[in-house]
Amino acid sequence: NELREEAEGYLIEGSSTNLLLYSEKLTVKIGGWTKHSQVTQEVDSITAKGRSFSKLTTSANTRGVYQQVARTAGVNYTISIDVDIESSNMGAGTIILLKGGSTDDARLSLSNNDWDTPIASNVPNSNVSVKKFGTIYRYSLTWTQSVTLSETCNVFLRVDTTLFIFGAQLEALPFATSYIPTTVAPV
Repeated sequence: NELREEAEGYLIEGSSTNLLLYSEKLTVKIGGWTKHSQVTQEVDSITAKGRSFSKLTTSANTRGVYQQVARTAGVNYTISIDVDIESSNMGAGTIILLKGGSTDDARLSLSNNDWDTPIASNVPNSNVSVKKFGTIYRYSLTWTQSVTLSETCNVFLRVDTTLFIFGAQLEALPFATSYIPTTVAPV
């Protein structure tokens, strides 16, 4: 366990591993991420709270960036990401996080320009949460993996959506921990 001073006081949390590569900059220019052709990306578009956010925009329905990650049946996983809601534009409903492209994918979605109420769908026992730090919202989606496989972890957008995002994280835990930056390997 590690003791760290945070803005709200001291934080003690156990160790964890971020399974996603290049977690700070969700761009194919750096590596780790694949994108659909209808998505445009800009790295370091804005800086908020000392972080450089990547800008993702789509002109097609349900497109985004993704990574293949091996997961084990029966294990709880949590995927999370920071969104600068002040600079982002939701469009007509947005899927922010998808655990995979299979029939049992879990989703965290937003709708009706409501940044405060994420919705979990498709998987029993999946859970969503949002933690607010001014205009930076950290969204998390937790689920229990049903089968062992390597499938995608996605940051997806609906048509006419622009998101400023930072800090993608996938952990083999039933909750999100503090952000863990990665580059070429999980940390």
